[in-house]
Amino acid sequence: MLNIIQKKNIWFAFSGSLIVLGAIALFFWGLPFGIDFTGGSLLEAKLEQPATSTDLRETLAPLGLGEITVQETNEQSFLFRTKDLTEETHQSVLSTLGEKYGNVEEISFESIGSSLGKELQQKTLYAFLAVLVAIILYIAWAFRKVSRPVQSWKYGIIAVVTLFHDVFITVGIFSIISHFTGYEIGLPFVAAILTILGYSVNDTIVVFD
Repeated sequence: MLNIIQKKNIWFAFSGSLIVLGAIALFFWGLPFGIDFTGGSLLEAKLEQPATSTDLRETLAPLGLGEITVQETNEQSFLFRTKDLTEETHQSVLSTLGEKYGNVEEISFESIGSSLGKELQQKTLYAFLAVLVAIILYIAWAFRKVSRPVQSWKYGIIAVVTLFHDVFITVGIFSIISHFTGYEIGLPFVAAILTILGYSVNDTIVVFD
């Protein structure tokens, strides 16, 4: 049976190493925000020949568009979300699709301003801070009858510190991975972080109990 407490220094060293590596990666490489945050272009087109979202992303990959989100909107109609495209690149996308999938009917093309991306970043930050405050208040209330050896409000602070530990390691590792793979942060990443946040708090409360 593994005695975790007896070997706590090993786990502290392991955890600390991940935090340091993550901090270094974030300082030098940062986080690459996707079009959900930075803005970009939306292209909806109908293809003559059958295609899948995976096939379309692979077809457009040589154009160097970065992260491409492809969503099927109707029968043989797809919505492409990419970084901001120039008119030349826009035509190259249509041409590339036409070469492989036959006639391409462009339904719509528009740009998403970066102001929307900034607003989304701010709302994400505000939501995260609101969750942290709510966690501290709720745990302080849940453990209000516990006064010794730790006051109830300190349980909330400890839970938030643990939460930061779990989330920071995840974000740091993603910074390293994205630097070498080109992956970008979008709304699914935010959802994943919030999921980790929830499970982290749940695990911490189990330990408190």
